[in-house]
Amino acid sequence: SDPVGENQVYMDAMKIKQILLNLLSNAVKFSPEKGTIFLQASVIDDSFVVYVEDQGPGIADENAEKVFEKFYQVSSTDNNKPPGTGLGLAISRFFAEIHGGTLYVEPPRTGEGACFALTIPLRSSVDCAESVSRTSLAQAMKPKQFRKVEEKEPA
Repeated sequence: SDPVGENQVYMDAMKIKQILLNLLSNAVKFSPEKGTIFLQASVIDDSFVVYVEDQGPGIADENAEKVFEKFYQVSSTDNNKPPGTGLGLAISRFFAEIHGGTLYVEPPRTGEGACFALTIPLRSSVDCAESVSRTSLAQAMKPKQFRKVEEKEPA
């Protein structure tokens, strides 16, 4: 029998949920109607790994890192769907990194769908708590990048 604690991942469940929601909603957005989305989770070496793969147009080599930049957008295959904000993958990668993990596009295959891989290392809850508390989303987004816009009363 496996010892207690083996292959356990300590994480901020809300942040990991947000990553998975972003990946799955993008997969739905870019997949053709009645397309298939694949979700696979496993332990590989010393990491918990989740793959989300769609049957959409894929991601060209030159866009494999750009999709993680704030406000970068790739147009959807369905013009009836509203565009996103271009923040979902940037935030998702940040959340993966504060867990000591990574979020990346598997080797791009234009025209063959996209496959995103999320890796979170297996480690103690103490390590994770220190890592997550050291950095917050508010620090990463730097409040000085935002301006408060005051509304004017209608004339």
